[in-house]
Amino acid sequence: MDSIVSLLNTLNGLSPLAVIALLGTVIYILVKGKTPTARKVNEITDNHLHDLPSMATDIKDIAETLRRMETKAIEEFSYLKARINGKG
Repeated sequence: MDSIVSLLNTLNGLSPLAVIALLGTVIYILVKGKTPTARKVNEITDNHLHDLPSMATDIKDIAETLRRMETKAIEEFSYLKARINGKG
């Protein structure tokens, strides 16, 4: 907090043209400079996620297969349970 106050006091002592030049310099550095955050954003935007729809389809197919396997296992278990009880 003290550094912000000292910065504002320094800016208060400068002329308006110097403050405008300082702000212009800061804006230029922010726009031109490649910060590590900007590189990470570029990596995320360059990551192509075109495989997501096919992955979703594959997951749905796997879920359907697992449902069929579960149903089959339930049927076989019911058959075995009936055989054990002597009703089969």
